[in-house]
Amino acid sequence: MHGGPVFGVIVRAVEAAAPDPELVPCRFTFDLSRAVPLVPLEVHTEIAQQSGRLCLMRASLRAGGEEFVTATALLLRESDSGESVRDAQKPAGPEGIQTQSLFGAVRAPSEIRPPGYHVRVEI
Repeated sequence: MHGGPVFGVIVRAVEAAAPDPELVPCRFTFDLSRAVPLVPLEVHTEIAQQSGRLCLMRASLRAGGEEFVTATALLLRESDSGESVRDAQKPAGPEGIQTQSLFGAVRAPSEIRPPGYHVRVEI
């Protein structure tokens, strides 16, 4: 099994185990030590550190007593300052940059498939 579904299970477990619903996950780090088998899995979570504004959680994914994935999650309480920079300008996009499919054919930007791992840009 690839990492996407595994990470989703861990994220859901961390969000459910968060000690306060006002804490927002802001960073996850995952370590896959080996391939995750297609068998029933267990997710274990624990609070490693907690303060008024931050919470560091650890999670692990196990099957049959063996650990396959470990993760850390940093949860942060939103600031009460009321200051926010939401009107920042969006950076310029890749319009006009020639891309190349990793399948070998050079394509004009208008012919590109939806973004994904199959396209690269050389700078």
